[in-house]
Formats: sequence, structure tokens, C-alpha cells
Amino acid sequence: MKNITASLLHTAWTEEEKLQLDKIIDFVERFNGKNFLTEACLYLYQILSIDYIQIGLAQEVNSKPQINTIVQLYRGQIIANKCFRLHKSPLSQVFKEDFMYLPFGLSTMYPDYEVIKQKNFESYIGKPILNAEDEPLGIIVLLHSCIIERGGFVEALLNALVPRIETELAAIKVKSHYYLEASY
Repeated sequence: MKNITASLLHTAWTEEEKLQLDKIIDFVERFNGKNFLTEACLYLYQILSIDYIQIGLAQEVNSKPQINTIVQLYRGQIIANKCFRLHKSPLSQVFKEDFMYLPFGLSTMYPDYEVIKQKNFESYIGKPILNAEDEPLGIIVLLHSCIIERGGFVEALLNALVPRIETELAAIKVKSHYYLEASY
């Protein structure tokens, strides 16, 4: 199955979508609390009611790329963070594209990927978070048990969040690097 570029799927917004886009831009500009990443996931859940939302930090462990989640929501509830290997997962494909949208057939494409199998996820949206040098910094992922509709709208919502997510992930990466150096 070929990935669908959501930008080509939708060119006109409904009045409700325009309102939601304005609200998420306002949220990004005005939020000054401590947990932006968590609140961003909760906000997306409120708008989209997606089964699973994740923001993760890209890292290498023993020369193997992985995603360490910073926040995960499952059906609107915060769940424990995990590490996900990129090998043979939809996560690995996201870094090859600006936006990945698989409206259906996820479990067929990745039959051995445990999370997809356990939760019966069928639809996937992923967007890489790149640093100032265009290197992978993190990822935002949405998974759902049925088709995620309005791919272009979801892409627009994520595009509104990405600059702030990039800033937050960069700060987390600097802090974790500082703590590692301080422990030696």
C-alpha cells in the first residue's frame, strides 16, 4: 500500500475545522505551563478522539535507533512511557517522509509489530519532529482502530503543534545530555 500525502486529500476546510485550527494555534501561542507535550496530546484527543497519541524523542542506543516516549495517551488516558525500536515499524518510515498517513491496512503491513497487534490498530498518522539542522529529534504518532478521517485536517493540526514540540523536545534532549555528562 502506498502512503497517502494528506496535503493532497483536502483543500477546503469546514467552518468547524477552521475554528479548531484557530484554537490550536491560539493554544500553542498562549500555553505557558510546564507540561506542553502532555497538554498538546490531550488537546488533540479532545478534537479527534483518536485511540492512541504519542510524542517521543528519537535516540540511539547501541547504534540502534529508537523512540523513547515522552507522553502517551490511550483513549484519552495517560499511560506509562516506553521505548520503541524503529526497525520494521511504521515509525521507521516516518523519518523518510514529512508526513505519513495510512488510513487503513496498518495491521496487514506490520503484522508482527506487537503494539499494533495488541490494540488492533488499523490507521496511522506520523510526523517527524526535526531539529534546526533537519535531523530527527522526535516524532508524533496517532493510531486508531478504524480509519482516521480528514487526513489533511489532522496534518494541519500537527503542523501547528510541531514548532513548539520541537522546542520542547530540544530542551528535553539538552537536559538529558547534561544529566548524562554530570553523572560521569
